Amino acid sequence: MNSIKIRRSHIWVVVALAVLFGGGYAWYWNFAPSARVGRACDGMLPVDDTLAMSGKHARLGGQAGLKVSTWHYDPSSDVSERTGLSVACQVNGVEVHVEPSAGSFSPFGSYTFQQGNDVLPVPLGDGWSGFLVAGHEDGLGVSVLLNCTNWEPSRGSGILVTADADNDSDSASARARIARIATLTAKKAAEKTDCDAEPGSRISRVDPQSTTARKSADRATGTCAGTRSRSSVRETAARSAPVEYCLLGDELRLWASYGPFTNSAETRYDGPYGGYDKPSGLRPGTAWGTATCAGAQGMGLYTVAPVEGSDRRFDSRPLTTREWQDLRQFAQRSAARHHCSSPVLPRATAVPASGT
Repeated sequence: MNSIKIRRSHIWVVVALAVLFGGGYAWYWNFAPSARVGRACDGMLPVDDTLAMSGKHARLGGQAGLKVSTWHYDPSSDVSERTGLSVACQVNGVEVHVEPSAGSFSPFGSYTFQQGNDVLPVPLGDGWSGFLVAGHEDGLGVSVLLNCTNWEPSRGSGILVTADADNDSDSASARARIARIATLTAKKAAEKTDCDAEPGSRISRVDPQSTTARKSADRATGTCAGTRSRSSVRETAARSAPVEYCLLGDELRLWASYGPFTNSAETRYDGPYGGYDKPSGLRPGTAWGTATCAGAQGMGLYTVAPVEGSDRRFDSRPLTTREWQDLRQFAQRSAARHHCSSPVLPRATAVPASGT
């Protein structure tokens, strides 16, 4: 009889432990911050960096301290994506988008740097093709382009990840964290979708915006290296970012873009060359050229245009010989860094076509 009582007591202990464990697991799955973030974006976010970026109350869990949402969307009709790749999620003030690079509708997202001249996209480095935008009031944003060598353009060519956060843009730790969120998400997305890629290394530091301050043109060693038309320039480090800038004085802007970012150039047209109908040309508001690139980069687009707010037009005040040389120097160096073909550029004697 005593042995029966002992066995029954053992059973009740096992049942009680199972209930406690089951209840604890249910609580963890539904409320623990790390579990909730771990499910966001279909499990592709780096949990620790995302929680650290989401504010001091995020680790408390529950609905009050941590708000998490995930949603899916369709890529371009021209792309047959890997199942589940096109996904976005928000964890408090951090928002992440994952999509095939060839099927991106709006690669620039909420960025506004391309509409002005104050903020330049800073390349990530560490083997990643990406850039960081640190706006004065708009927080931080990072875009990463990961080439998938086993994907044709019809399958997306590569993976594009964009991450934004409402954090202090002057914080070195915040810049590094948002860069890690984007790059590690891209790495997980590649693993999940059978993308053969060569991701970069872990990012511990990203150059601050102060590195883009104005300098003498003869001291330029980055994206403005070799330019001679202006005495002063603003540039970023010469790395393989999918968007690159060089500001010549206060008047002209040199721009290079690759892959999905060529589709959002300020062309106002719908041609096959980043919106233009020819691989190179000249209009009153811009001169452009292109290069052929491999994989997710697809094409390189190189432009020179007056800066925002300038009244200069190339039909009334044509590009000078040195300005043409600066465009050529900029395009050739950028194309070489990205292992693209030699750029096709308009002749210096070209006459601007009608339009803008």
